[in-house]
Amino acid sequence: MAQETEIKLILPPSDLDTIAGLPFIKTAEKTGEYELLNRYFDTPDLALTHYKIALRIRQAGQYFIQTLKTQGVSSQGLHQRKEWEWPLSEDALDPSRLYEAEWPTGLSINDLGSRLEKIFSTDFNRTVWMVKHPSGEIEVALDVGRVSVEGPDGELLTDPICELELELKKGDVGWLLSVADEMRKAMPALEPSDISKAQRGYQLYEQAKKHHTL
Repeated sequence: MAQETEIKLILPPSDLDTIAGLPFIKTAEKTGEYELLNRYFDTPDLALTHYKIALRIRQAGQYFIQTLKTQGVSSQGLHQRKEWEWPLSEDALDPSRLYEAEWPTGLSINDLGSRLEKIFSTDFNRTVWMVKHPSGEIEVALDVGRVSVEGPDGELLTDPICELELELKKGDVGWLLSVADEMRKAMPALEPSDISKAQRGYQLYEQAKKHHTL
């Protein structure tokens, strides 16, 4: 189990070309570019989202990782929450690993495995920089892609993803906040967001239901 601490900033796609010139990023080491395919799972009655829990399988190349994130605290773009990750040998959920996580009172996981189904996807290209400073280390990730919900007839309802995530790897939260503030001063179009990709997926899922596409 790990404690994830990050700041999420959204930006207009028209400003993508200026990201590399932002404070801290322009002197940071670019560590990679990846295509990440993510499928989120829940029960038909959305038992997980009721408790603010997100369960996904992420595919990066030939590798698969199962991740569980629990309810955390989000304010002014700063997200803090617990997460568990398990490498998978194939593209399929391993419900037995869920017993290793912490679960809220009132939610039984004994029958979750048989009820879980794909609810939505978030697929995006990620560019990563590592900011190293005497005050600490921050992983900066630029994600560009989409959230999608598939209806019974194969139709897709989509919502674009264009955001910058600053994850604290080492150091104080205060320094993370100051780095984000410097970036926002340099690019006023950057706006903090308290809504995770999973929350956006659930919002799109509910929107699809209202439009009778599910």
